[in-house]
Amino acid sequence: MPRKKYYKSKKIIETYDYLPPPRSRVYANSTIIKEEPVKVGGNKYLMRTLSCGGIELVRYDHTANKWAVLCFSGIETQAEAA
Repeated sequence: MPRKKYYKSKKIIETYDYLPPPRSRVYANSTIIKEEPVKVGGNKYLMRTLSCGGIELVRYDHTANKWAVLCFSGIETQAEAA
């Protein structure tokens, strides 16, 4: 009997198809300008660039079984100063 081939998702961040990764409370009212997958320190994140100049990095932590959302503010102003 032939073995079944299981489909392996090529998504960089694991999520349900019908549920997007959560938003942070800090930037819940900001508009998302761009979403792109990034890899930081061996971890895969979904990076959201927001209209207020902030950035969210979102990933699912399998150790804690929770979503991790990292918020950064003023990224564009710090980049211009450097």
